[in-house]
Amino acid sequence: MRVFMISHMYPTSGSPLSGIFVQKQAAALRAAGVDLTLIHPTPWAPRLFPAHTRYGKLARTPAAELEAGMPVYHPRAPELPRNLLFPWTPLGYRLALAPILRRLRRDGRPDVLHAHVAHPDGAAAAAFGREWGVPLVVTVHGQDFAQTLSGRPRAARSVRETLAQAAAVILVSDKLRLNYHLEDWADDLSKYHVVYNGVDLADMAAAAAEAPPAGPAGRADSPPEPAGPGSVPPPGRAQAGPVLFTLAYLRPPKGHRFVLEAMPALRRQYPGLRYRVAGGGTERGRLEALADRLGLTDCVEFLGELPNAEALRQLARADIFVMPSWDEAFGIAYLEAMALGKPLIGTEGEGISALIAAERTGLLVPPRDSAAIEKAVRALLTDPAAARAMGERGRALVRARFTWEQNARATIAVYEKALRRAA
Repeated sequence: MRVFMISHMYPTSGSPLSGIFVQKQAAALRAAGVDLTLIHPTPWAPRLFPAHTRYGKLARTPAAELEAGMPVYHPRAPELPRNLLFPWTPLGYRLALAPILRRLRRDGRPDVLHAHVAHPDGAAAAAFGREWGVPLVVTVHGQDFAQTLSGRPRAARSVRETLAQAAAVILVSDKLRLNYHLEDWADDLSKYHVVYNGVDLADMAAAAAEAPPAGPAGRADSPPEPAGPGSVPPPGRAQAGPVLFTLAYLRPPKGHRFVLEAMPALRRQYPGLRYRVAGGGTERGRLEALADRLGLTDCVEFLGELPNAEALRQLARADIFVMPSWDEAFGIAYLEAMALGKPLIGTEGEGISALIAAERTGLLVPPRDSAAIEKAVRALLTDPAAARAMGERGRALVRARFTWEQNARATIAVYEKALRRAA
């Protein structure tokens, strides 16, 4: 089966963490026998920018490369900051994609076009699907439904029209199937399929091998020793103790603020408690200022944007993974934490919360609720045997159901359904 995959999310030197999940899925599909070519529309940037800046790195991204045997193309597409022309982005993508797709087409028509997100990638790909008579498969990761459908009318119309033209639509979570009233506007619910993202077990094993033994929340022996009434930690860095960890972009819906607000009360009981945050984003300054106001500078670390392997190593060293996000279609970081045996704190009704609840791999809190986060952390710290059992259930669940190999098999099944539908 020959597939052209189109995604503006993909790791490059200019944006090394963007779309790692697309890269992992593409590699798994190729390993499963799919003849896959990846086309990554890349923002155009002039070479006059310094090489170390984001735009300088984008300008120096090669036009094409071979990645573990997979052809990857980076056609330049016009893009303005802050998505100023977002409703019209598919037009720029079509112009950027046309030379490469038509050149590839000379070597044989693809069986399937697979676009990640409906707008702009899917809308651009749909034009070539119509021209060639090739079925289009679109993966919806969340933004199409959570933001674009309720945003500017032209972009919202583009999402609906693209999904109507698609032969099959992949949703990355049950939340996307259940929470956005598909029955009111989708053309045919039978072509919508939930296919969860996955994790790379080899990456998890490498991260775990470099981690120290599990901390207080991960042991089944005894909880961390609570402090006496009124106790405060000594000045300077916090003493060694359990570690909370968040791996997410620093933006308000990820909920970092509410973890910070829960920390002062938790530290009075557990002076050695630390909170480590991996990820870059626009909220870093505000979050650092909040940590300072709350007197947490000795126990909160902002690690910045880390390479994926290092982020996983940091996760492996933590005791509890906490990401109380209220804008989460899926949340691969939850799966990564489970794969490493960490108990979770997530948000009710978000991401894979239904799975967390059903499989008892963590605790769920209401959105924007620091008191509930405090209670959940305390519950895990005071019952380390239960916390460890949650982590072990999560580890077993990921191995059984949520690897990229399993994702690839399910995705190929969707391709086959799209081909039958288009026949």
